[in-house]
Amino acid sequence: MGTHSNILVWTLLFVLGITNPIVHAGAEDSQLLEWSNLPSLPAGVEGAFIGELGGFLVVAGGRTVDLEQDSANEHFRDEILVLEPNAEQWKLAGHLHEALADGAAVTTEHGLLCMGGRDNEGNKAGVYLLTWNSVSEQIDVDQLGDMPKPLAMCSAARLGDQVFLAGCWIKDAEQNETKKQFLSLKVFSFADLEASQWQHIKPWPGQGYFFSALTAQNGKLFLLNGSSTPISSNASQSINSAGGSYCFSSASQSWSRLTDPPIALAASSAIAYGPSTILYIGGIGNDAHLGGESAASESIISSKIFAHETITDSWSYQGKLTSPIAMATAVEWQGRIVVAGGHTTDNLPTSSVAEATVKPWQSAFHFVDYTMLALYLLVLMYIGWHFSEKGSSSSDYMLGGQTVPWWAVGLSIMATQVSSIGFMAIPAKAFATDWVYFTGILTWFIVVPIVVRYYIPFFYRPNVTTAYEYLEHRFNLAVRLYGSLSFILLQLGRMAVVLYLPALALSVVTGMNVYASILIMGILSTAYTVMGGINAVIWTDVLQAGVLMGGALLGMIIAVMGLEDGIEGFLNIAEANNKFRLINWDTNITTTAIWVVLVGNVFQRTSDLTADQTVVQRYLSTKNIQQASRALWANVAASIPWALIVFLFGTALFAFFKTHPEKLNPAMQTDAIVPWFVVEYMPVGISGLVLAALFAAAMSSLDSSIHSVATTISIDFYKRFRSDCSDRDLLRLARRLTGVLGMLGTGAALLAATYEIDSLWDLFLEFAGLAIGGLAGIFMLGIFTKRGNSLGAISGAIVGAVVLYSVKTYTHIHFFLYPALGVGSSFLIGYAVSILYPSENQSLAGLTIHTNDAAHDSPFSKLE
Repeated sequence: MGTHSNILVWTLLFVLGITNPIVHAGAEDSQLLEWSNLPSLPAGVEGAFIGELGGFLVVAGGRTVDLEQDSANEHFRDEILVLEPNAEQWKLAGHLHEALADGAAVTTEHGLLCMGGRDNEGNKAGVYLLTWNSVSEQIDVDQLGDMPKPLAMCSAARLGDQVFLAGCWIKDAEQNETKKQFLSLKVFSFADLEASQWQHIKPWPGQGYFFSALTAQNGKLFLLNGSSTPISSNASQSINSAGGSYCFSSASQSWSRLTDPPIALAASSAIAYGPSTILYIGGIGNDAHLGGESAASESIISSKIFAHETITDSWSYQGKLTSPIAMATAVEWQGRIVVAGGHTTDNLPTSSVAEATVKPWQSAFHFVDYTMLALYLLVLMYIGWHFSEKGSSSSDYMLGGQTVPWWAVGLSIMATQVSSIGFMAIPAKAFATDWVYFTGILTWFIVVPIVVRYYIPFFYRPNVTTAYEYLEHRFNLAVRLYGSLSFILLQLGRMAVVLYLPALALSVVTGMNVYASILIMGILSTAYTVMGGINAVIWTDVLQAGVLMGGALLGMIIAVMGLEDGIEGFLNIAEANNKFRLINWDTNITTTAIWVVLVGNVFQRTSDLTADQTVVQRYLSTKNIQQASRALWANVAASIPWALIVFLFGTALFAFFKTHPEKLNPAMQTDAIVPWFVVEYMPVGISGLVLAALFAAAMSSLDSSIHSVATTISIDFYKRFRSDCSDRDLLRLARRLTGVLGMLGTGAALLAATYEIDSLWDLFLEFAGLAIGGLAGIFMLGIFTKRGNSLGAISGAIVGAVVLYSVKTYTHIHFFLYPALGVGSSFLIGYAVSILYPSENQSLAGLTIHTNDAAHDSPFSKLE
């Protein structure tokens, strides 16, 4: 069935590729936002402190001009205005201690922090905290001290628990000499703020800027352009809008150069949008590209909006405001982008307040794509129905009668471990970073020989169905039940992750409700697993492995073909951006250093291949130990080219979207980059089939989890305590448990959909490392030592869990090391306790590598 289905699938791929070679076209209209007006301010104002406070939009201070006099005659304000949600007008809610404009403001959990600014007398160094007083329904203003230097026309942003401020102070007015300032302040130090609490950080390497734009995105700070000279309210003057944008990493305390915006602007607004995009709105420039017939030496105010993609470091045009604006501030309020006040083309401050909503997006998912998706899901259901008539015993249902071919088992292991996490999150990781994770494939050649030589013989015995039966024979019943329960809890969490990820992606690229997607996948995978048991699980995995591999390979080819210079362009872009970096020589345990990746993968793979019932159950579905060993090597043979393809796919996506940044959806999570590309830029029909593969990847992991958990409960709990149960009762229970567990996993995914998660691959690796490491340590203690006993095993598991929890909570150790810490601490503590508190003599014949052939009276040897 699997072979015939693959032939049909690839025939359809070929036909559709020939008849429709043109990829979906991206939207020609690149207008990202739709703008509308909020209630206008009582008067035109520019350079105000703007932010969100207690649910209110706040505009404090600012500057206006006297219309009856020269427009250069500036008037500074101290009024604090607030706008309630759905209100029709602004209301006065207090006054600053002094009239100020052109400072910087940042919203924090303590209040709106207002820093610096200027008045008619010059720049100021004061720092104020604005808080909402619910009793007086006014804003309280507390002066917190001064900055080290008086700064105006500066910008600020928050990153983590720090507020950063970038600006210049005039060192020598006569010689027009300025000095750059880059400062940081801990958010929790506001209560007793003194100038000494500001930390001086090495500033950006370029020239000093006034009215630059500073914002935080994707864990870093971005400083975008500015003016090398101060700007007055008379914007008709010739300004020196300077190109030069930089990125600051707080982890390394270093700056890196960015690609400059398409137009050199100053006094623009910048705001983070989505997970990895910065919107660059309006501004003043003296660039002829701004339009019009004015000379390039004259200042022009822009209405254009550009988007900077922080991952690809590329810019795209994203439409424009309803009117040109500069010296305004863009903030997020009520889930929307708001631009308040600012300077307009008539050289006057404006009272307008505009809000933006995301323009409705039309999915390129075609009726043909939906048809292909439906047909693929029907094929999966047919496989389940086909094997439903071949599962007449519990052995057939749980182990396939131990007649499954080794190559099918190997592909099944590969498919279930890949899941939707591998199909989406690994290319997304390569897209966002590099190939450092790829070096983990080397550990296959370390781990697999050990598992084949030392582990599989202890699992593969007649009448054994779960891995945890070994633990009872080696230790006692309590250890067996602990192992089974740990596995069950891990799989319940895994079900949620592998269902939620593709549902989220499908929601982004097709508009389908994320909860409906979870329900479809959960119900269908549960249905065919209930019907066909392990045979349905394995053979659907075989089909899915082929489509996953082909879909990723085809996606990579189409992405490379979308580049102007094809393969050469792909290689040049990847090389220039260091995307093929394989080794991080850092020695820091908080990074993806080479030794961290390798050590972490060795222990993670060991845990997966020895303590995970979903894998062990596949070993046991083959005829003998030799077949099981071949299956494991077949898994390696499939996994290595798979890893190569998906990392190339992710890098190809980086090259494609760096070249075509306008084709990205700025609101999209990075983990959705694969389905976005599949739906938007792959041929109609093929995109439906590849997206079906994404569905199937999630379902292949879910079916494995629910079937293995049902088997574990049936064997390690029900049959263990009811040894007289009939095979018919055991089969009936396993089917019912499969259905119930499918519903539980689906429910867990629905719950997970209510939370925002940055990188699901990282999340899953972190969760798996915490959960399975201690369990693998128990298996290691039992197989490799003779002194290990039940007290040591339980003690090691408990203390190991505490160690892992403490490491995760109180350190910044990279999650790759969690499995090593879990396995190591569990094994070492278990061995130490076993030595300190030795148990009574217990027959270990056939239960350790030291005694495997020493006697013939072990529980396993009697079965031979």
